[in-house]
Formats: sequence, C-alpha cells, structure tokens
Amino acid sequence: MTTAQDGGSDALSVVLTRPATSSLNSTAFVTAEGETWSADEFTGLVLAIAEFFAARGLVAGDRLAVLLPKGIPALAALFAGLRTGVAVVPIDVSSPASRMAHLLADCAPGLVVTDDVHREQFAGAVAPHPVSTFGADLPLTAQPARAAGLLAKPHSGEQPAYILYTSGTTGVPKGVVISRAALAAFLEAAIERAGYDDTTVFLSFFPMHFDPVLMEVLAPWGTGGRTVLFTRMTMVNDLVTVLAAHGVTDFSCTPNVVSMLSGRFSSYSAERVPTLRSVWFGGEVPRVHDIRAFQLRSPGVRLFNGYGPTECTVACSLFEVPDLRDDPAPGPLSIGTPMAGTEFALVSPEMTEVADGSAGELLVSGAQVMIGYWGVADAEANGMVRWRGNRWFRTGDLVHRAAGRYHFDGRRSRLIKIRGYRVHPDEVERALESVGSVREAVVVPDPSGTHLVAVVEVDTAQGAPTGSELVACVGALVPSYMVPQRIIVEDRIPRTSGGKIDMAAVTARARTGAA
Repeated sequence: MTTAQDGGSDALSVVLTRPATSSLNSTAFVTAEGETWSADEFTGLVLAIAEFFAARGLVAGDRLAVLLPKGIPALAALFAGLRTGVAVVPIDVSSPASRMAHLLADCAPGLVVTDDVHREQFAGAVAPHPVSTFGADLPLTAQPARAAGLLAKPHSGEQPAYILYTSGTTGVPKGVVISRAALAAFLEAAIERAGYDDTTVFLSFFPMHFDPVLMEVLAPWGTGGRTVLFTRMTMVNDLVTVLAAHGVTDFSCTPNVVSMLSGRFSSYSAERVPTLRSVWFGGEVPRVHDIRAFQLRSPGVRLFNGYGPTECTVACSLFEVPDLRDDPAPGPLSIGTPMAGTEFALVSPEMTEVADGSAGELLVSGAQVMIGYWGVADAEANGMVRWRGNRWFRTGDLVHRAAGRYHFDGRRSRLIKIRGYRVHPDEVERALESVGSVREAVVVPDPSGTHLVAVVEVDTAQGAPTGSELVACVGALVPSYMVPQRIIVEDRIPRTSGGKIDMAAVTARARTGAA
C-alpha cells in the first residue's frame, strides 16, 4: 500500500478509495434525517460533481469554497474536491457576512458551492466569485458520470488538500494550508492507533469547518465503515439517542461533551449504547474527574486524548486513557506520543532543548506539519523555525515530557504578569477545579492588568458557592498573587459552535460581570 511517508506520491487517493467489501451492507452514510446512502450511490454523486467541476474549469490547485452545512451535498463536494486535486475551503455558515466576505476574498476561490438559502443570505459576500448552487446547476443525485478519468489523474502529495481558517493572533483570520500528504499521514496513523475498520460506525459530531470532521468521514470511508451525520445537539440526551439508535461504535468530540455524557442530566450508560467502542476527544484540556466518571459508566469504552493545533493536521499526538476507576484523585491526562512520521522537541526561549520533566515550548516536525498560512511566504510569520537542520512548527504550547510521554502545561501566550509576578492561568484554573462543585474555570487578567478574574462553571447539584467563598478556597492552594480578585459563578461557560470555550465571550463576561 502506498503511504504518506512515500514523499511526493499521492497516498490520499489511496485513503479515498473505499474497499470493495464491507461488513456494513455497503451503507456508507446515514444523514441526520435518517436517509441512507450506499457507497455506490455516494460515489456516483461524487463523480458527477467532479465532472461538473471540470466543466467549470477547476484544475488541481484551485480553491473550492464549500459554503454548506454538514450534509451529503457538503460531503460530496469535499470528496470531489479532494479526488480532483483542488484545495477545499470549508466556510462556517454561521459566520458574520463581513468575515465570510474576507475569507472568500482572501482565498480567491475558483468556485463557491452552496445552496439557495446561503446564496441568498450571503449574496454580498459570494457575489464577486463564481458560484454554483446544489439543486440548480450542481447535481443532487448520482448521474451517469464520465469523470473516472479525472479521478485517476495522479496528484502530488505536496499539493494543498484543504485550507482551514482559524482566528489569527492579529485579529485577522489565517488560512492554514494542509497538504494531501499531511492529511493522508494523519488518517493512516489515526486508523492504525484507534483500530477503525470495516465494522466502524462513526458518529460525525463536528461541523464542516472543524478539521476533526475529516477523520469522522474519511477514516470510515477508507476502511469500509459507515458515518452517521449528527448536526444539532440541544441537550446531551439528543446525542445519546442518536448513538443508541444507529449502533454507533466510535465518535469524536470536545472533552466538554464527555463531561456532559457523564453528568447528572445524561441518560448515557453502557447498557443504553452497548455498541460504543471508543471516544476520541481533543481541542482543549479534559477534566480528568469527568473522564473517570465516564469510565465508571462505561468501563469497556476506549478513550483517546488527541492533541494538536490546526497547523499540524487534526491531531499530531494521541494518548489512550488508562483505567482510572480505582484512582479517586487522578492527575492531568497526558497528550501521549507523536503520531507516526511526526517528531516533537521541547525548547527554552533560547532555543536549547530542555531536560525531561522541565517545561519547554513544543516544536513539531514531520509529515503532518502544514505547508504554511495562505498567502504568507515568510517562514517566521508562518510560525516555522529551522532547528537542528529540520523545519519545525512553533506551537506556542508549553509541554513537558515524563516517562516517554508528553504533558500539556499551558499556552506560552497565556502567560500573565501581575504586579511583577509571572502567572500561568492554567495553574490557577486547576486549583479552582479542585474545589468540589467547580466543573470548569477560566482565568483572565483584569483590563487594568493588576489582578486576575475567574469565570467558573459549577455543578449546582453540589451547591453553588459564591465568588467570595471560592476566593477563600483557592487562597489556600496558590500564592496570594495568583488568587483571582473576582470570581464569577456561572451555570455554564460560553462555548463556540465546535464545543470549545469561547474566550472572547468569557473575557467580556469577566470584564462586566459581578462576583
């Protein structure tokens, strides 16, 4: 088998080729509405769309903007783009029109694919670009296609597979360009380490503009498994119902979802979802007590803690969580070891390697590192550095290594100076989260820069403490300069559409809220 480690070869095309046989009666996708698509039906749609792209003049290297919610049209456009060698640019359909206009102007797509609703909603943003609409000129069903030759054309592993826009440190979104070889390397490593196969029924939890969706749909496809599309969770039991109804074996999510599944409002249990084999979570630091609580409910399910910035293709390291059920006070989870073909190094601010046990900035090199940011040529502006003869990406994360495994310590950029003292908010957050009723904490500096403010999410079943009570508790755990002057108690910390903490909303709350 061709692999992503073969240099310029196109291992991604191999991953995109579905096995001829499957244990799942050929059903490849189940939509949120319960509609099923066989592998043959879906392939026919992908071929028809690929033929349409060719007729519109799209060639390898062009950008294809996908302005669609997650569903069969969006996935078929994604597959057709990857199979024909264009760079797919998923666009968040919940974005403000101004942001969408900026993203489209920045990536200059050869084509925007959308539907009637979003074409009308974002008419001003899409108007300057070529646009095609599903149900109008783009096919919605499989058609007799003549595109097999298009899909057989070889592509270089160095070509972009997709461009994903993330929030930039300057306030301007940056387009992360991931190569075909990098995506293939991640998929191969994920399939190997998590054990996905032709019996996998994978729930797709993330929206189209989050890179884990690529694992959710491409890993099952490449192994002969099935993907169940999940598009909306109003309450945690919406998720439990879908897991049970479709016999889901594996899914990925943010750690917060695992916390919800193990919470008091959840109906999840091993008996309710007996088919579940694994959960892969990532995107933020997991609350280890909630991970243990999930294991107490469902001891046979494998749990994977994935780590990696978008610039390193979904996840560049993985840790399988051991059995924590007999450990009433487990420590923070490791981020594990690098994926195959990926290398880690830990360095000081002076770019010297740090010793085991000491925290240093994590550098990542190897197969999964991005090409760069779209339109940015300067290596330093791309976060790259030449070190010991190799090209490394500077993650900005502080990490230490112990017993051969890596452990996340916090963001270098989150380092705060308060009255001359250096404070890592992560340490204060861990202290707050050790207080029984506190489920999660986020610590930010006051606008004056003279003290800290914390926003905490509490479990009201255990009694909601006041901010002043929490100040007293955390004062017994950390030095006085690290104690937040104000602690704002909330039922729920604000989160983004992908389930991550919404830092902008938290910061605004910290500046305006009362303790």
